[in-house]
Amino acid sequence: MKLISLKQRTPAWEAWRSQGVTASEAPVILGRSPYKTLWRLWAERTGVVAPEDLSNKPCVQRGIALEDQVRRGFEDRHGTLLLRLCAESSEHPALRCSLDGLNDDGEPVELKVPTERTYRRLGRERERATAYRLAWVQLQFQLFVTEAPRGWLVFDPCLSGSPPLEFALARDEPFLTNALVPACLAFWDCITGGQAPESDRERDLDVLADAELAQWQDAARTYRALLEDRGQLDARLKSIKDRLAHAEAVFVRLM
Repeated sequence: MKLISLKQRTPAWEAWRSQGVTASEAPVILGRSPYKTLWRLWAERTGVVAPEDLSNKPCVQRGIALEDQVRRGFEDRHGTLLLRLCAESSEHPALRCSLDGLNDDGEPVELKVPTERTYRRLGRERERATAYRLAWVQLQFQLFVTEAPRGWLVFDPCLSGSPPLEFALARDEPFLTNALVPACLAFWDCITGGQAPESDRERDLDVLADAELAQWQDAARTYRALLEDRGQLDARLKSIKDRLAHAEAVFVRLM
């Protein structure tokens, strides 16, 4: 595992994520997501279609707002410290993840803040629940990147009388070797090569005509290159601002 010194949910972090495949994309890549197809993910990643804006969804906002509370709860229950980290696979650097937490044993901990309805379904269906099955793939991806033998899924609704549901999961080596890693690398090849994966004719109703798609692909390659340039410039600008702040502090001290 290679640790990346980035703060999550910043422009530099977004630029870094765009240069590889992330854990949250893994269920879609494997065709296990009921919410998005492989083609749609590719189209969003390459600029063919605009990505869905999830930032205004109440469930997303609630999850972000309560994540620290869920993290502290896990730390208190297990007597450990969870570090929020960004990491790349040592073997395949294009595979990368933003960890909600890495515990004292080097195990990734994926934190979820489910709605009350999803929480009740998890309580009834356990490993058969859609939320569990999607998060399981996500955690297996993290286990590959971190090279850990075990990880944790935590579903904490932060509701009175609703205790967190925790699952300690072992690394599934056959799944990683035979399914997840090859599929994610193939998807990355589709992105970097500008080659669209096969669309789902029932779910991908907005598939573009071939001629239009070629135009989109050309524009998308330019767009991705500019995003990468912007990420590098953002990082350089931050460094300059830090040096300016240091110089200004020296001026103040010497006045």
